[in-house]
Amino acid sequence: MKNKLKNIIKYIGIGITSGLTIITPTKAQSTEYNKPTTEIIQEGDNIIIPEHKLTEFIKNNKQEKNNKITKKTLEEFIKDGYITNVLTKEPIQGIETKLVTYTPFPTDTIGPVTTNSQGYYTFTITGINEQKETKNIGTIEYINGTAKITVNNYKKIKITTYDIQGKEITRTTEKEINGTENINLKLPIGETITKIEIDNKTYTNIHINDGKNHYVKKGKNKEQIIEEQYKKLNKTQTLIGLINLQSPNNQYHRYYAVVDYDGVITGNKRFDINLIPRIPLENPIIDPGYTTIPYINTIRDLMWYSSRIEDEWDNRLAGKTLYPIKIYIDSSNAPTGGITSARKIIQYFQDSLDIHPDSLIQETPINIEPNFNNGFSAMKIIWTDSTQTNRLNSLLTFIFSSSHETFIGGKIYIDTNKVTTEENMEKYIARLIQLYITGGVYPINNQNYLAYTTGNRIGPTKRPNNDEKKWIKIERYHKPYYMNRVYP
Repeated sequence: MKNKLKNIIKYIGIGITSGLTIITPTKAQSTEYNKPTTEIIQEGDNIIIPEHKLTEFIKNNKQEKNNKITKKTLEEFIKDGYITNVLTKEPIQGIETKLVTYTPFPTDTIGPVTTNSQGYYTFTITGINEQKETKNIGTIEYINGTAKITVNNYKKIKITTYDIQGKEITRTTEKEINGTENINLKLPIGETITKIEIDNKTYTNIHINDGKNHYVKKGKNKEQIIEEQYKKLNKTQTLIGLINLQSPNNQYHRYYAVVDYDGVITGNKRFDINLIPRIPLENPIIDPGYTTIPYINTIRDLMWYSSRIEDEWDNRLAGKTLYPIKIYIDSSNAPTGGITSARKIIQYFQDSLDIHPDSLIQETPINIEPNFNNGFSAMKIIWTDSTQTNRLNSLLTFIFSSSHETFIGGKIYIDTNKVTTEENMEKYIARLIQLYITGGVYPINNQNYLAYTTGNRIGPTKRPNNDEKKWIKIERYHKPYYMNRVYP
């Protein structure tokens, strides 16, 4: 999932309070968080990315691909894995799986194999053929009932004659020749089939003997004798693999995947994947400003649409995200009702998404700085003013571990001078948590979605709709995949 291959991050929803409660803002800016939020900043291993720069980062984040990884020996090794439903985590039976290998050109297609009741499949690879070579090593020419055969080295020749129904009439010859030899085919009157076998390769023609002349009715009067050679790898060679996962009953979107992290096969590494079921949206979307997908009708379309870059499908980010998300609510500058609003959102997601709550999102009483070695995403809600929100009502900064290609946390900034009700406080906090999980940088232009709310735009929806809830679960559960390889 590096460089060209893409991904989407993960998603979460929102909480509300009934009615509108006026919040009295405090002096909002904390001196601890005075770094600019308008540019991408590298701090050691971590990259801090404001939400309005995420598309730029995704486009330009091209980690070096190691083309020098090689497999030097031909010992047997295995590619296997489990295929599961991204929504339910249940194994999927009957998925047809093929493995295509490249060195760097297409060489072998292995399979298809079919997943069993546990969703398991396996390929055993004992060495990959190099690209096939075809050589002309001689000719066959038919002249008045004889076969003039020329070969460039010793070859076993077998000639058999059949009647038109395919019954053997006679075996003319079975011998070894080198150079040129004229062989009488001894064709009877009428229509016959002549089969010439040279090193187990067959050349077949239909001949007619009318009593005076012999001629070829079907086939070539002269054809090349060819030899196909395949050489097993006996040298250092980079081996690349793509795997094609397809549901015969069309219940799941086809996935054409890179076998290892950067496409290079290096050993017995397991390749597990979640497939996206074909789920129609309850709230389909038509966005006249987005023509790549004219109708956004399925969960897959929704993920594609919301993760677009410059109005096209060009995601490049290997967006693994650490879970659970542990959120620290900064109380030092919290406005009245702010902490309550944040806790309502966290509780809502824990209660309503049918995901084990501790595996998704938690509140932590301790401020933890994001680090890959934490094993979870560390986030913080900060109450501030427009100096840190880039003049927006709210802002999210993503924190990305460059060495691990993983999102490890983020900071949510709420401008308490502009967001002055508990209801809107909840909407913005929820939207930014959602943005961190899904990476859906562009807002959804449909007011039935919580993701309609962004920046200074506030929508009417107080909770994620059912489509967004499925989206949240998919993004929480998925093993990393490249969305551009999920076929419609």
